[in-house]
Amino acid sequence: MGFSNARRQKRATRGYVTNVMPYGSDYATRGSRVSERKFAKEVHRQGMKRRLLLVVGCIVAAVVVAVAVGMTTWYGSLEASIALGDSDAPSALTAAEEGAPFYTLVAASLDDANPDAPNATVDALALVRIDEERKQATILNVPPNIQTTLSDGNAYTLSSAQAEKGDAALIRSVSALIDVPVSHYVKADANGIVELVEALGGLEVNVREEVDDPAAGGTYIPAGTQTLDGQGVLTLLRATNFTEGIDQQAQNRRDVLQALSLRLVGGGQGELFGIVDRTDHPFGTDVGINDAGSMADAMAATDPASVFGTLVPGYEYERDGVKYYSVTSDALAAVMEAVEAGEDPSALEDESTVPPDSFTLTVRNGAAITGAAAAMEKTLSGLGFDVVDVGNTDTDAYNETLVIYKDDKFAPAAQTVVETLGMGRGVLDQQGFYTFDSDVLLVIGKDWKPVE
Repeated sequence: MGFSNARRQKRATRGYVTNVMPYGSDYATRGSRVSERKFAKEVHRQGMKRRLLLVVGCIVAAVVVAVAVGMTTWYGSLEASIALGDSDAPSALTAAEEGAPFYTLVAASLDDANPDAPNATVDALALVRIDEERKQATILNVPPNIQTTLSDGNAYTLSSAQAEKGDAALIRSVSALIDVPVSHYVKADANGIVELVEALGGLEVNVREEVDDPAAGGTYIPAGTQTLDGQGVLTLLRATNFTEGIDQQAQNRRDVLQALSLRLVGGGQGELFGIVDRTDHPFGTDVGINDAGSMADAMAATDPASVFGTLVPGYEYERDGVKYYSVTSDALAAVMEAVEAGEDPSALEDESTVPPDSFTLTVRNGAAITGAAAAMEKTLSGLGFDVVDVGNTDTDAYNETLVIYKDDKFAPAAQTVVETLGMGRGVLDQQGFYTFDSDVLLVIGKDWKPVE
């Protein structure tokens, strides 16, 4: 039985439909769906990756911000712990030239009393020249009982100038005395010194003479190299009853300051920051913490042999029961010449002047100025000189003030008088022209001007 062409065409069409179209359509659809699912998964994966990177980025940013805030807070706390507070010191400081040596004034109050009290006294002073390029420092001890005249026209000791007029008055007075600009200021008190030494785990110091001074503290310190705790260091700084008096005291204070300074800068800024972080308020300074760190890096591993030191040349005297220190101007000029040249000024210590009470002095008025001899006697006696005779010369022909001595052994004594007065000329009386029974004779000339 045959099919008509129409039926065959229909079957053929159905056959195509049943044999071709279902297979091709299903495959294409499944392929399309697979591709869509893969694409969707890839889009999702990429989206997840972007979200993950965004989350990680946010976490990293948060950590960076937290670290930055933490470091800023830490630096801020270090800055606050060494700040000078409301001190007027910055107004008296002179900016140092870049790369050039500069001077820093270090002031310490050694009393246990509140260092912020209005009458707190400066008990120890040191002017330190720092040469970062050469890794060299020179410590010049400045006795705080040196007298100075402030802008109000009144005389003060350096210590009382600081207590009554502030840090700026002290800085200006020392700058004028030594004739150098002061660029930085460091101020410490007894509590801060003890705290600093304890943070260092003690301080090794060469004690040159045993310390047994009840007025300085209850710590006995034998001579020799010792590792001292905070109270031991404070006792060494305070002690005064030494064989060589103020000279040994100044040496002890230089030794302590040298040892402290080398420990503070020895490991660079990292070690300095760590030490400051372990303390509350070890000292105050105008130097910011970052600048202090840079200074520590510059002076790290400084050779102790490159740290020099000496005492401002002069002598101590007593007036009305109070001890003062008189500076020998010519000797100071020689010391500062060595300091500025980067040389060790201690080599000049043997050329120091004679104590004023170690020889006798006669004063004669040769200038025909009424009351000149009496005024001079009062001045010199006030400075500790042993004036045994006062009067007038037989003639008024002395245009120049002369300091006369009969023997070479009194030449240093005569020079002490000249340097104390800041005028006059030493003369050896080889011909016996002058008559006097004392060791030295001072003849006032017309170049002398009374103090008004």
